[in-house]
Amino acid sequence: MYEAKPLSDDDSHRLFFKRLFCSSEDCPHDLREVSSEILRKCGGLPLAIISIAGLLANRSKTAEAWGNTLKSISAAADKDSPIDKMKRILLLSYFDLPPHLKSCLSY
Repeated sequence: MYEAKPLSDDDSHRLFFKRLFCSSEDCPHDLREVSSEILRKCGGLPLAIISIAGLLANRSKTAEAWGNTLKSISAAADKDSPIDKMKRILLLSYFDLPPHLKSCLSY
């Protein structure tokens, strides 16, 4: 069985910023610190990174909005296993969906 390893910090940043801005150079300077914290919580897990990036793509691109998302991931995620981190991030993305999409996804 092949066991995938988490992405490196550079690859995590590249994936995250490509989803949000097309490149890391397009990221506003005030979002870099909070994005690094968000990526640290994702632990290099590509599905978590893409899920959070998708969630943030639909929010205003301000440090305050992104900081609120970071708080939603929770400090407890640092102690969680990679699977628990993934579940926490996917649930956050699910609960952010409008009601008609939640029922569609649940179906």
